[in-house]
Amino acid sequence: MNLNGRLICEFGAAGNVAAICGAFGDELHALGLHYQVPFFFPETTAYQQLLEKHGFEVTDILAYDRPTILQGGMQGLGNWVQQFFESDLSCLSDTQQEMVIAHMADHLQDKLWVDDHWEADYRRLRVVARKIN
Repeated sequence: MNLNGRLICEFGAAGNVAAICGAFGDELHALGLHYQVPFFFPETTAYQQLLEKHGFEVTDILAYDRPTILQGGMQGLGNWVQQFFESDLSCLSDTQQEMVIAHMADHLQDKLWVDDHWEADYRRLRVVARKIN
């Protein structure tokens, strides 16, 4: 959002969904496939430097954990994976896709399963800056 030269935004920070991306990459690697994380989640310092390079003064920047409930109970992780890794999954058979998601769930259960739902390991970067030139 830009309000009279002010930039106010929030998005994924370095480490966002790292456990999920790591588990997905491990599963594709086990199938002999190459995986590259399709997301860009910047470090706080690097993003601040980028803004300053483009004429902004950063007045507030904060990276923080924001565990996020994945809707759908036990199927929540699979639903998330199918949405955000759709292009990578499309090169797999239906059986392989089910296997990848099941293995991910097994691998991530201790880290991301809470009571009756999955919680994605979201990290957020919140920025407030103003244009100075």
